[in-house]
Amino acid sequence: MVSRAPKAPEEFTTKLPWLALNMACVTWPALRTQLAQYVAAPGAVQRLQEGGIPRLEAALPGLTEKLGVVQQGRAFAREMERLQATEIRVTTLGEADYPEALRWIPEPPPVLYIWGTLRHEDSLAVAEPVWPTGGPASECRAGPVWLHDSQRPGAWC
Repeated sequence: MVSRAPKAPEEFTTKLPWLALNMACVTWPALRTQLAQYVAAPGAVQRLQEGGIPRLEAALPGLTEKLGVVQQGRAFAREMERLQATEIRVTTLGEADYPEALRWIPEPPPVLYIWGTLRHEDSLAVAEPVWPTGGPASECRAGPVWLHDSQRPGAWC
């Protein structure tokens, strides 16, 4: 895994609730379904871009508690350390740079991990569901979606 200077705190901390939501969707599959139903409603994407996680917390009963449980776990702390120490960027379903085509799949991932430069023309073909392990792609486990630059040699997670 390539390391670099830690990310700026403000760049990272605004994404913490989304990262917790991403992990919560793995822990509670029904939550992922509820999120998909919310996102499919007319105007939901715009509401998410304007209000973020608080909009979801108001719409999905029990979400606040689930996010709290996830954020207090060791797995969440390890994931945050890993993200801060790498070149990996994160974009969320509530951000404008989230690929439009992915917003409309049946269960869009709440978070995309991006390694390299995501160009608009790449956004349809580079999604791979993996859990980051720090090793080669052959060692990755199923989990969140990672997007990587198609020009970058190898796929590490």
